[in-house]
Amino acid sequence: MLDQDREIFDVAAHTEHVTFQKTDRPTATGYNLPMVVHDRLAFSPEEYVRRYDTIQAAMAREGLDALLVRGPENITYFSGYETPGYYKYHCVVVPKDGEPVLLVRDFEWINSPEYAWSTKIAKVFDWDHPPSVTVNVLQQLGLGEGKRIGVEKQGFFYTVDEHETLVRDLPGNEYVDATGILWDSRMIKSAEEIEVMRKSARLVDMAMHAGWEAAEPGASADQVGAIVNKTLIENGGEYMGLPPFILAGERTCLPHQTGGANTLAADDLMYFEISASKHRYTAALMRTIFIGTPKDE
Repeated sequence: MLDQDREIFDVAAHTEHVTFQKTDRPTATGYNLPMVVHDRLAFSPEEYVRRYDTIQAAMAREGLDALLVRGPENITYFSGYETPGYYKYHCVVVPKDGEPVLLVRDFEWINSPEYAWSTKIAKVFDWDHPPSVTVNVLQQLGLGEGKRIGVEKQGFFYTVDEHETLVRDLPGNEYVDATGILWDSRMIKSAEEIEVMRKSARLVDMAMHAGWEAAEPGASADQVGAIVNKTLIENGGEYMGLPPFILAGERTCLPHQTGGANTLAADDLMYFEISASKHRYTAALMRTIFIGTPKDE
């Protein structure tokens, strides 16, 4: 456990670097959800309230007093927060009909008012034992004894150590697998989500056509890959979860590899497995093309 309480601070009172408006929105249960809104949000405030309501309804069905959201894709879906540094500890504590608290790495915290609507943050420092910070935040929120807490037992980011820490330090709570809550919530897409996915699909179409046109005898996989990446980024694409897998000639048999200085011959194969991402919503295409005249076999 921590020697002293970790500060849970208000983003609006702590931030001078970015602009936003502090407001609140009514939820389905009548709770007024505090939010920070700005034009950098991937979706409208109403869309995030919809997600909050969906998750709260699922929590009510499971009889949960709180939910710990640990998967980075789930954190982004729920709050809007995003970072390529998801490999460090992040967690959203979602109380029943209450204001969520984002536990975020100190180095990354400014990404919250840049991308997210959430108003409360607790910092996790690199020298911390992160699950102990979560224990402390739960205690401060009145969730340390006699509560039913949902956790993402089936997620890659909820570790054995984290579970053992919660059970040891807050033994009066019950911890139940609630992995399916975010999975099910994300399954049915809203109109706003579908529109973003269509943007990603249009981007990947453009990138695939550009790569196809660049694939000619004498071109290397690296050169074709450069054109694909240029097309994606120039047209509004963002960093992908995986790089474009673009292979030429004899290297097309390699799984999940990319690039290479080897060049295409007059009669040769070119392999593309590429994706485009917008607001972390991705569309992907896979194609194998033949340069020249295919052999009968």
